[in-house]
Amino acid sequence: MKLRLCCVLAVLALSARASFASTIVIGGTGAANVFPFGANTYLGEYQQIYTSTAFSAPMTITQIAFETAFPGFVITDTFTLSLGTTAATPATPGSNYAANKRPDFTTVFSGIVADPATGSGLFDFIINLSSPFVYNPASGNLLLDVVIASDVVTPGGFTGFVFGPSPNVGRVFNVNGNGAATPGPNEGLLTQFSDTGVSTVPEPATLALLGSGIVAIASRRRRQAATR
Repeated sequence: MKLRLCCVLAVLALSARASFASTIVIGGTGAANVFPFGANTYLGEYQQIYTSTAFSAPMTITQIAFETAFPGFVITDTFTLSLGTTAATPATPGSNYAANKRPDFTTVFSGIVADPATGSGLFDFIINLSSPFVYNPASGNLLLDVVIASDVVTPGGFTGFVFGPSPNVGRVFNVNGNGAATPGPNEGLLTQFSDTGVSTVPEPATLALLGSGIVAIASRRRRQAATR
């Protein structure tokens, strides 16, 4: 009977929710912009600054995605992406990439992303981070830094990403794709951050099921004892 009880408890424990996932979408809409992934000419650095107030709690960022604005293209970009906290704000992003970085600046992806542009209203340019980044909004605004080594859009030309004004995001970009760093206050690409974490506390429904299982086993033992 003890072995049976242990098996029931193990099964019920495994049915508890082990993880949760959520997303936060930040940025502007209403326009399209080719920098930095869709220009076919962009090289070097690019930054976006996201206000900490857009995050209600610390977040373990495992995926970042952007939304293409037009279909019919394939985007193949080789780049490094890093995250960190920053004192820069969406309204005052500055024009110095290095000045926006703090000691927690961390490379979270380095490689190639090749995705078809669907222009379907979905976040279709997806970057799965090789190293999750734990962001605590109490530490400052969130800095996203991209260094583009190769930017290729096929067939030839360029394609845009959903972009627009927003008080929650600002950017720093290379003018003409390869020139001087230029501030873009209160504007930026619409961005989706995905968060996967671990929950060690079973859901209420699981707790109720666990309690019911224990009660049922105890009742059965009492009935068996009464008939002996």
